Parts: sequence; C-alpha cells; structure tokens
Amino acid sequence: MKKIVFLGNSLAAVKAIEEIRRGDQESRLTIVSKNQDWPCRRNLFVPYLAKELKEFDVLAQPADFYKKNNVQLLFDKKIARIDFKKNRLMTEEKENIEFDVLVITDVQIARFPDIKGIQKTNVFGFRSWGDIKAIGDLLPIIETVAVEGSDLSSLLLVCAFKKRQREVIWVVPDHQICPQTLSSEQAQAIGKLLEGKGVHLIPGTSIKEILGDVEAKAVRLPSGKVLAAQAVIFTQPKSDFRLLQNGPLTLGRAIAVNDQLKTNLENIFAVDDVCELFSSPECDAYEFQTTHVPEQGRVVGLNILGQTTSYIAPARHLTIPIFDVTLILNADYCQIVENQPATQGH
Repeated sequence: MKKIVFLGNSLAAVKAIEEIRRGDQESRLTIVSKNQDWPCRRNLFVPYLAKELKEFDVLAQPADFYKKNNVQLLFDKKIARIDFKKNRLMTEEKENIEFDVLVITDVQIARFPDIKGIQKTNVFGFRSWGDIKAIGDLLPIIETVAVEGSDLSSLLLVCAFKKRQREVIWVVPDHQICPQTLSSEQAQAIGKLLEGKGVHLIPGTSIKEILGDVEAKAVRLPSGKVLAAQAVIFTQPKSDFRLLQNGPLTLGRAIAVNDQLKTNLENIFAVDDVCELFSSPECDAYEFQTTHVPEQGRVVGLNILGQTTSYIAPARHLTIPIFDVTLILNADYCQIVENQPATQGH
C-alpha cells in the first residue's frame, strides 16, 4: 500500500486528495500539520474577518470529508528533520512518519521581520487559521490595527478592518501599494480612496519596533514616529527553508520544481508558496491562493496517479470590490471601475 504524505494543510493538499481518491481508494493518505488547523481556503480569510463568512465557509472541506476518504490527520506535529534516503519525516517528539510520496505544501516556519518586540502577544502572521481566528476574537475589544504588507491581501485586509469600524494603520514597505498588480496611477487612486475612508497609509517604510510590556500597544517607524496599535499583522512573512537546507532538494528562492510540480527527487512534490512558482516577484499572494493553488493540487494528484500532467497557470480573472470601486483583474490588465449607485424600483 502506497503511503502518500502531505506536509502542511494547504488547500492544494485537499485538491490533490480529491483527485487521488477518484482513481485510487487504497493508498494511505496523511496530512501532517504543525498546529491544530484544518486545511483552509486562505483567500477567504479576509471575508471571514469582515464577518461576511462563517468558519465553515473557510474550511477546504468539512471534517467528514477526511473520514469518508480515509485521510489521516496528524495535528501538532513539528518536523525536526526529513530523511530523504529513508523516506520519513522525523518529529521533535522522535516520531517517524514514513512516506513513499511526499508533497510539501509548507515548511512549518515563517520568517517574520527581525525587529524588537516581534515576540509580543497580539502580533500575527496572515497564513495560519489559528492566527486568523485569534485576530477575529481580538477585533471587538481593540481600537487600532497596524498592518504591514504591500500586496492585494494587505489591501483587502485593510478594507475588512475598516468595515469592522477599526482604526487602521497600513505600513507599506514598497514604494506603492500592490506593486505587482496596480500601476502607480492606480495605486495613487486607491490610496486616496482609502485615506478618504480614514486609513492611515504610510508607504515606503516598515515597522522598526513593536512597543508594549507583554501585549503590542504601539509600533515605532524608522523615522522615530510612534503610533498606537493594539494588534500588528504582517501579511507577507516569508517561508523559512532551514528544514531543507543542506539536503538533496534543489533550492533557489524556494523549492525548485518542474512543470509537473515535481522536485529533483522523483517522489517529492512541492506546491503552494514553498515552490518557486510562487516566489516570483510578479506573483501576488492573493491571486496565487485564489486561482493557482487549487489547480496545483489537482495537477499533483494526477501525477501521483501516474497521469503525467503539466501545470499551466489558470488565466487571471478576478473582480474585487474596494469600497466605492471595483478592481477588475484580467490576463494582461487591471482596471478600476466606479460602482454604480443602486437604482430603486418603482
């Protein structure tokens, strides 16, 4: 019986499992997670925080999916080492998880900025379901949120917090918001719209320090300016590949893969934001999670079944409301369209 192990709880793992079970009812399928998070649709984190969706809507599949498809879920398993010669994951608790095929969707460690105060409570990333639920629980009892990031996820998160009537500080490390998606003129227009809604937009800088005794209470910028904030969210922490360093996998910006999402090792695949397809500077995380990740899972599933399939990035077509306007993202362009006022029937 083949042992197929998914390291990480990405949506891609679930999509691969769906494909595998269409052609293979026998192989043993296992998802290994560093925490107690169920696989989720990360592109739906923002509408969840805006209270537009419930927790059930964000889950990749309901709990009974895993039982029906005979999928073993191993929670709270922190991997200390991957033995590629003996095909096994070795946990910090000295457990061995054997595999014939390994699909890496997460390397378990996020690299946050190396700044003073980063370990304080109420400082979050934007990748784990646990962090998202904690942010949602915190929102009703705080006044101000500081967000650091430049991408579409950051923009949508800022809008969600304003919908929840929180004060928002948006610290943008790049010279403009959403540089992978918006032209400079479009970024200026969206920035002006956000400032009109009360967002404190600060481009071209980053958070230098998080202040507070135990909990985050304020952030300090390189200019020395201090801004009160009871929660700090970094939307773009990078994956930390120490787990794979000095091993046999080929690493560049991330894990190198071919068009079948296979690494240089025949039985190892890599998907989601740990493969080089994501780490391109032109790739926006929100777009990637919305359109690319589900297709990557499907392609991996087919290749595991022996049905050689190349990954072809889906055509971009996203419609994103931003207060009074809508972003329309198609293959080669981004357009900002003003929303038309609703007409009342007679």
